[in-house]
Amino acid sequence: MRIVIVNGATLGALYLRATGAAGAVAAKYPARKHASVAAMRSAGIQARLQLLALTLIGRIRQARIWARNSAKAETFARELSNEFGFTITACTEQIEAVAGSHIIVTTTPATNRFSAHHDHGIRR
Repeated sequence: MRIVIVNGATLGALYLRATGAAGAVAAKYPARKHASVAAMRSAGIQARLQLLALTLIGRIRQARIWARNSAKAETFARELSNEFGFTITACTEQIEAVAGSHIIVTTTPATNRFSAHHDHGIRR
């Protein structure tokens, strides 16, 4: 008989990594071939993992981050710029983050409408 004990935090981390990987795969195929600028609309762990996954598929060379909490966005930008070796800019407005971005990732627990394409000049 084999017994496996799994730490709940480990399961949570695996789930988050899998979700990040799924996001990267979802972005890889419909995105432009030379997409290199990402906009992250959140500054939590899921946003970090989504951006990491995007870098692993070899596309991202620059990122912009907007979060409701600007201090978190600044920390995210500073830490991940150092970790990934490319410029990540914290933006004070969503439009700054998404304008000109090739891939836009939103990770939020929000229950109300977060935005729509017409809110920020996003072309379909």
